[in-house]
Amino acid sequence: MNIMDINIKKVNDERFKQLHDKMREYVEQKKLPGIITLIYQDGKIIDCDKYGMADIENKKPIEFDNIFRIASMTKPIVTVAALMLYEEGKFSLDDPLSKFIPKVKDLRVYKGEEDGNILTEELNREITILDLLTHTAGFSYLSDLNHPLDKKYSKIMMAFRDSGDKSTAEVMEAFLDVPL
Repeated sequence: MNIMDINIKKVNDERFKQLHDKMREYVEQKKLPGIITLIYQDGKIIDCDKYGMADIENKKPIEFDNIFRIASMTKPIVTVAALMLYEEGKFSLDDPLSKFIPKVKDLRVYKGEEDGNILTEELNREITILDLLTHTAGFSYLSDLNHPLDKKYSKIMMAFRDSGDKSTAEVMEAFLDVPL
């Protein structure tokens, strides 16, 4: 379904004009090539607009049905879904992650390197669901590709990307072989 097929209940609101002006400004100043805005309220889209290009080289304008990589925006989406399950009593924030992924109980923590070998130690305590949601579980963010653990994570990600035939479970198993 194309977003333009959806009935949009337009709301006349000065703040929307400010939003649209600012988005146009970002495109005109070449801060962003293209932008789509959408405001959803009370079960209805009350405002949406598009600005700029999806493909600058080929002069292709941005369209409502373009597909975007949302990268870290998956974090709040997953968190909301998890908190909905929490509200339903499916888990406690203090539950150990190993309750759902047993292999996590065997994770180790990076301690350093000696003669090219990675040294590890045991976890001080088990990782909890709260640790995941607050990003304090110890998993890498690939912030230093010279670090031996980030190199391992990167290698796994490249293998997954290049093969394309591994399941999410297989990739997760590989990541869980890397120390925190």
